[in-house]
Amino acid sequence: TISNGYGFPKTGDPTLDKSRFTAHAMSLLPADLAIYTDGSFHPRNGDAGAAYIVLKEQDVIAKGFRKLKMIDSSYGAEQAAMRTVSNRIRTSYSNVRRIRVFTDSKSLLDELEMGMSYQRKLLSRIILEDLQASGAKVHLQFIPSHVGVEAHDEVD
Repeated sequence: TISNGYGFPKTGDPTLDKSRFTAHAMSLLPADLAIYTDGSFHPRNGDAGAAYIVLKEQDVIAKGFRKLKMIDSSYGAEQAAMRTVSNRIRTSYSNVRRIRVFTDSKSLLDELEMGMSYQRKLLSRIILEDLQASGAKVHLQFIPSHVGVEAHDEVD
């Protein structure tokens, strides 16, 4: 099954400092695996990349980065990063029961939350198919950028 949640306010709340964000993010980790993912695009030079880090408890067990070609937006890079992770979940973590995937892309989470029947974008359909085929309970979780969560800051 796939679930989606923000866990953090959708709008900025000036009363929430970095330490509270960090404490909240760490309280969300009781899953068998936590995966942080990020994609980035630099419009000045056209460089794009996708990265992820996989944690079991607090230990890094896998990480990856790849340069992307033919990506022309931050959203496309975020989508490519999530596709890399969904494929890894399907192929490498089929024996894991609970997985929490953290991303700072609200737009991607919103799109995936619509579900398979509403997907017009092929890559989003593939991501959902991968996650469903894994057999794991996958929770997609929003996490803001640059809030002091070490694993997320590293992948960013």
